[in-house]
Amino acid sequence: MKILLTGRSGFWGRHQAAFLETQGCTTCSVGVSAAEWANHHVINMADKDSWASVIEQEQPDIILHLAAIARGEEQEMAKVNIRYAEAMLAACRSADFSVKGIFLAGSGAEYGAVERLPITEESPCNPCGLYGETKLAQTQIGLDAFSKGLPVSVIRPFNILGAGMPPRLFLADVMEKLAPIIRGELPLLLEMGDLTATRDFIDVRDVCKATYGLMSCGTAAGEVVNLCSGHETIMSDLLNRFLKAIKAEHVKIHSRTGGGGIPRHVGSVEKLVSLTGFRPNIELSETLDWIAESMLKELRHG
Repeated sequence: MKILLTGRSGFWGRHQAAFLETQGCTTCSVGVSAAEWANHHVINMADKDSWASVIEQEQPDIILHLAAIARGEEQEMAKVNIRYAEAMLAACRSADFSVKGIFLAGSGAEYGAVERLPITEESPCNPCGLYGETKLAQTQIGLDAFSKGLPVSVIRPFNILGAGMPPRLFLADVMEKLAPIIRGELPLLLEMGDLTATRDFIDVRDVCKATYGLMSCGTAAGEVVNLCSGHETIMSDLLNRFLKAIKAEHVKIHSRTGGGGIPRHVGSVEKLVSLTGFRPNIELSETLDWIAESMLKELRHG
């Protein structure tokens, strides 16, 4: 199976590309800047003709579109999170070569606050931020393309954890705050926001397996599929378990209450299981140990 991948330099993309290689897949990639790996094309990703040229040249079986940004100006987020996919889908419609599957990376943020838990793919979408709004717009464009004949699927990961997380994610931010404390430069006090909310966390290695399963199953076209663990974790519990993993239980936590965000968020994994037979199974404790080992190694050498 040959896969054209976007967002390969990102957190999910790096892990996904490595996993695909273990499955014997051939990969090529598209981006807006140069990369150190082979079979990479630098194009204007908002331009249909640029996409068409690469698709005709590479003739992939699958397009896996992971490229996205979570923060930024509204215009830039709309460009990356909406127009890139729009241009790619337009190129696929006009190309002489037909791909077997197109997978768009959505987000659990598309749902926003949902009254009935767990969140299924039929739950109403009411995103409460620009990231979720732009991802939902991409989903709507993708499903419209499916209705017009393209084999489009949308995969909605919830909160992905793993080694190499970007600084904007919770545990990476925690580790950045902890670094001077561990070095003895600051008091043993960690200042945090509201930790009373719950979230659904999934190991990036399970995300990669699930994504590959969806690409391989042959029945995912037209579907929106949650990628989640199905387990609800309180943020304070996640933080305490992470501190234990990095052997920093002695650090005191001062958290503020009343953050005003979404109080509870947990997804249903049953549709993924029904389509692929795969159920995410990496325990949170194993994930936290992996992250801790990676971050401590980076701290020692950084």
